[in-house]
Amino acid sequence: MKRTDIHSPKNIITENYDFVCVRSHGNGFEDAEFNQESIRQFNAHRAATGGIFSQHSHGGCCMVCGSWFIDYAIFHHVPSNEYIQCGMDCAAHIEDGHDDAFKRHAQLRRAAAKRTKMAAKASEILDELNILSFVESMYEGGEFLGTIHTAAQEIPVDASRITRAKKTISFFVSSDVMDVMTPNAISSLESKFWILVDLTRRLMKSTWSEKQCAFAVNLVKAFTQAKENALRWHSEHEKLGDVEVGRYEIEGEVIKVSWKDTNYSYGGESTKKLTIKTPTGNVMYGTCPAAIFDVERGQHIIMTATVEGSKDDPKFGLWKRPSKARIIAEDEK
Repeated sequence: MKRTDIHSPKNIITENYDFVCVRSHGNGFEDAEFNQESIRQFNAHRAATGGIFSQHSHGGCCMVCGSWFIDYAIFHHVPSNEYIQCGMDCAAHIEDGHDDAFKRHAQLRRAAAKRTKMAAKASEILDELNILSFVESMYEGGEFLGTIHTAAQEIPVDASRITRAKKTISFFVSSDVMDVMTPNAISSLESKFWILVDLTRRLMKSTWSEKQCAFAVNLVKAFTQAKENALRWHSEHEKLGDVEVGRYEIEGEVIKVSWKDTNYSYGGESTKKLTIKTPTGNVMYGTCPAAIFDVERGQHIIMTATVEGSKDDPKFGLWKRPSKARIIAEDEK
């Protein structure tokens, strides 16, 4: 049927059209991330004009010549307050100078298609490991390997390390659980989060070895275990009494060995620190006595020391001036 509408090639009056944007069509491209800026441009323009797309019959995708396309331009026909979409050739006929916009959009579309293909391959591996849903939850809108949630959060420049860590894991650990987690536990979980982000990005480019697969699974498990550990620790901590204050004989199992730089250490060296758990369940911390300097985690020790409660937690003990320290032999336990 012969066309008589104002948008047919022979009837177009080019000066009546205003260029709006370039977009892509088909294969799920309409709502793809690379199309979002074009969508915002069009929505803003349409909100100002109140226009609608022309309803004339035109055959294929192009509302001018009726051909088919993937990338297309949107123009606003001012006299009729109608929008039309058309391919690159017809767009050039209406208004020259948009070739770069088409080329740029085609590059973004091809990159998005490649990314989608790579993500599909990665998703298969993650699904086999039963961690796909968790990895997807790391990204905004659940779009695998899109923008990570924390990137959109506003974190003050002067925010403390623990505040930043809480912001990072707030999507995966509820605030009531974080309230009973130690700062070290929160920081550790944040580190695991970023390691997993790095691993998934590498998975896009290649694949994972068996060790990397196992490592990724353990990283995801850490979030579940962190919740369980925090709630269990809180329940146990609530039952504890305050540590006894004063100088007396203390004993306990070494649950952590660490090193801390101090101005009082010889030659600027680090000082060995011990964290022990006493028979009452209280945890204490202090400098490792020279007499048991080779002590390791898991061993039991006994010593005389001056103990005081932590300012932040009176159930947590801090010792100083230790003496008569020794490692308890297995047959003494």
